[in-house]
Amino acid sequence: MADSSGNGRRFLFVYCKGGWDTTYVFSPMGDSSEVDTEPNAQAIESGGILHVDHIERPAVGGFFSRYGAQTCILNGFEVRSIAHDKAQRLLFTGSPSTGQDDWGSLLASQSDLTMPYLHVTGPSYAANTQESVARLGSNGQLNSLLDFSGSARPSSNIEALEDAFVLQRAMDGRREFDDGLGRVLESLTGVEGLVGAINFEGGDDLASRLDTVLNCFELGVSRCGIVQYDGVDELGWDTHGGNAIQSSHYQELFGVLTNLMDDLKRRPSPNGGSLYDEVCVVVCSEMGRHPKLNNHQGKHHWTYTSAMLVGAGVAGGQVIGQYDSQFFGLRVNPSTGQLDDQGEAMTDKHFGATLLALGGLEAEIHTGGVSPIEAALK
Repeated sequence: MADSSGNGRRFLFVYCKGGWDTTYVFSPMGDSSEVDTEPNAQAIESGGILHVDHIERPAVGGFFSRYGAQTCILNGFEVRSIAHDKAQRLLFTGSPSTGQDDWGSLLASQSDLTMPYLHVTGPSYAANTQESVARLGSNGQLNSLLDFSGSARPSSNIEALEDAFVLQRAMDGRREFDDGLGRVLESLTGVEGLVGAINFEGGDDLASRLDTVLNCFELGVSRCGIVQYDGVDELGWDTHGGNAIQSSHYQELFGVLTNLMDDLKRRPSPNGGSLYDEVCVVVCSEMGRHPKLNNHQGKHHWTYTSAMLVGAGVAGGQVIGQYDSQFFGLRVNPSTGQLDDQGEAMTDKHFGATLLALGGLEAEIHTGGVSPIEAALK
């Protein structure tokens, strides 16, 4: 079960957009004739995690050797779509429809921090919690917006117009709008104090973008952050041709993740201790790849995928779920994490419910009654 510290837990989402091939790391399938896997790959166990090992990806084994005991892999859950946009929305909200808040914004909305959800790169579906999300902008525009010096500071005339506008909206009975806007305007005072302490340009690689989030965690101004990783040289994970590039993507990704976890140990938390004690790193992709190679040595879309949870609140050293010989996800018992023909078929809603429970929220309220995978929680 999630413990009481879940309410203060922080979340860092690392999103691999495009659909990763889980057979390169998370799901050893070398014994299945129905699944095409790379030559010379083997299944090994490191830190309690059974994973795929290959000479071209030493960073993967290195990560699990160091942090496998803090890692839980959810294998074979279904995102119920092979269309990127729809699958992405399902992964982050559990619903194909608009109007649903994503897991990160729901978690962030429970805090009163200055910038609850730091959106560096990646998707955001904050429908009812928009005031919780601070977007850096595709080109780091937030830095310019935070320049309150000289002419950039709002004039008294503009402030008077803002006051009048808010007052009029209140008189029209739109108090919900006023409350949200008021919270945003109030937070600007705290944001102004961050100028100089944090560079909000975000950087141009995964490591520097993650560093921006950690800076905000360390200063105690954000609860959640999201960074999108598009692979080596931003070649992308949507490998309908040349599937082998996935190996290079995973090598770079896991090298950065190892450095990230090391960095979390070094950084102090504003609550005492280190960030390592309170940050859960969530690594995911909106879909998997088809089990068979096509004529272009690529793989098409597949609705089943895997995700990795690392760090605070996670019952690590385990893989929950598995794929059958034809690469469909098998049912699991949510309480024990064991395969169970009478158990539940994991979906995007189970993934989201598990994250919400890690953050101290009553998950079923936001997932239509779907419960978390309890076995993944300390």
